[in-house]
Amino acid sequence: MKSVLITAICFIVFTIIGTVTHELGHYYAGKLIGLNCKIHYASCQCLSNAEKERFKYRKELSEKYGTKDSIPPDMWNKYQDLIKSSPRVNRLLVTIGGPLQTITTGLFGFAFLIWRQKIKNPKFENLDWLLVFLSLFWLRQPFNLFASISKKILIGSESFFRGDELKISRGLNLWDGTVSIITGLLGLWICLVVLFKLIPKTKRKKFL
Repeated sequence: MKSVLITAICFIVFTIIGTVTHELGHYYAGKLIGLNCKIHYASCQCLSNAEKERFKYRKELSEKYGTKDSIPPDMWNKYQDLIKSSPRVNRLLVTIGGPLQTITTGLFGFAFLIWRQKIKNPKFENLDWLLVFLSLFWLRQPFNLFASISKKILIGSESFFRGDELKISRGLNLWDGTVSIITGLLGLWICLVVLFKLIPKTKRKKFL
């Protein structure tokens, strides 16, 4: 019972770590192309200097005048001019940064776990459990694919696909499901290998 509780706690902790580091991937990608980025637990906002000024001005108008209809025409026109003058920012790299970080971490854990179990062949130790949790960062991909398809079927959302993967596919001028399906199936395969091949049978039942 104790080992099951410890595993459950570790899974929760690594879910939080995975979420935050995913957003850090977006954050550093945004910084790389010169954007002002602010990270939250499950989101990351990246703005250019022009966009930052525009949002600041819009916030000031809202705080001072309330609704749009109460804003003086000259000030509203100034806000519209700010929108028109803001250069368009290609955020594809920022979008790629999050999944790339998650996938890279998962690949590191998976490759190192294979090396230890299939080549070095040690006993299954705490380090191996750490590598299992890192490998399972790949769970995000099949989970998101399943969740987005389910959402479309159950409540009729816009697309069968969603999130970063949908944006990346569209940004690369690919079919909407390209990145979602490829990474989803690859992630499912990696997770199945970890669960049913790399974790010893004696430890697998409790873990599952």
